[in-house]
Amino acid sequence: MASAANQRGPMFKVVLLGEVNVGKTTFFLRMKNDRFINVTEGTHTIDSCSRVFNIKGDRVTLAVWDTAGVERFRTLTQNYYRNTHAVILMFSLDNPSSLHYLPKWVDDAGSFSPAALKILIGNKSDLYSSVASDTIKDFAAVYDCDLVLRLSSKTGEGFKEAAEKIAAKLLAEFKSKQTIPRALFGKGTIVDLTDQPGAGPQSQCYC
Repeated sequence: MASAANQRGPMFKVVLLGEVNVGKTTFFLRMKNDRFINVTEGTHTIDSCSRVFNIKGDRVTLAVWDTAGVERFRTLTQNYYRNTHAVILMFSLDNPSSLHYLPKWVDDAGSFSPAALKILIGNKSDLYSSVASDTIKDFAAVYDCDLVLRLSSKTGEGFKEAAEKIAAKLLAEFKSKQTIPRALFGKGTIVDLTDQPGAGPQSQCYC
């Protein structure tokens, strides 16, 4: 019988970064529950879930971590970024300032997870976009983003496609190197995030 690790394939840790109210938690909850859940004021604790994707016959697991409002206190530490394979830099398409303030999150990611892929996501595509396409392209070029995506966590428009593109990109990077880059773990092997002492998620959902 195949082990759980083999059934879910390689697992990649993906962390959500960005300003408050850009839709990070609604993105996380759609990843976790596959539906829109209206976010109300709650506790400020970091949460995570895992979801398996089938990418051209290969199974890939994304372990997504959400700040759940902690970022407003600027209390994210190196532990949040530990063993991260990709950072999602999220901004709201209806709020240009949310893109303007993203560089500080890029700096944090560069300090704590320099080898992680950078995924730029414009959320709330269901609303009128106040951010020009050229502005988004320029940002992606300046900060060397590996993917640029648009979606609506509320309606689900573009969500499945975006998640699959992220999974496919991480899998391609993994296959091209045969092992996870040493800069990430210090070892040339896949690390199951649930086995990391002191770094495990506070909750999990294997969707």
